[in-house]
Amino acid sequence: MSRAVRIAGEIQRELSDLIRAVRDPRVQAATLVTIAHVGVSDDLGVARVHVSVIGEDPEGVLKGLERAKGFLQNGIGRALHSKRIPELRFVLDGTEAKVDRIDEILREIHADSVSHSPGRDPESVSLSPGERVGVRVPPENGDLPDGAAGSDLANHPPPDPLPQAGERDLRRDEDEDEDEDED
Repeated sequence: MSRAVRIAGEIQRELSDLIRAVRDPRVQAATLVTIAHVGVSDDLGVARVHVSVIGEDPEGVLKGLERAKGFLQNGIGRALHSKRIPELRFVLDGTEAKVDRIDEILREIHADSVSHSPGRDPESVSLSPGERVGVRVPPENGDLPDGAAGSDLANHPPPDPLPQAGERDLRRDEDEDEDEDED
């Protein structure tokens, strides 16, 4: 593990604790502020802190964190016992927006596939706003409600489990034996 990755993990842990002590009203007004990811440059000069905010004003939370940057860097310096602390740069984490966009695309694909399915009324199939599009797998006992269709994935047997530590992978030995027989 590189030093930058190790420092990034330590900064993320420390910021998660320190952020609770920030007294800026914009930060305190947020329902939840999470340090989603920290990336540190190889020269340890800059740390990009990806912040996930649940609340009314995510941009205001970023401004509050920028204002508290000195306090946060000082706290990180004490915890890391390091003379040089990376400059903190706060950015909003876009993961949730990306998930929402992917979900929107999947809904469009789902709606399109239903509308092109013979014998199905596209209006009869709908998803509620919080429902995710996914693969439908039948219950373990194989019983499906009337009219329900299972996933093709359910018709395939599960893969063989991987060998545990210390066990030999007999499949690999069998493959090697077959290769030797061919020679």
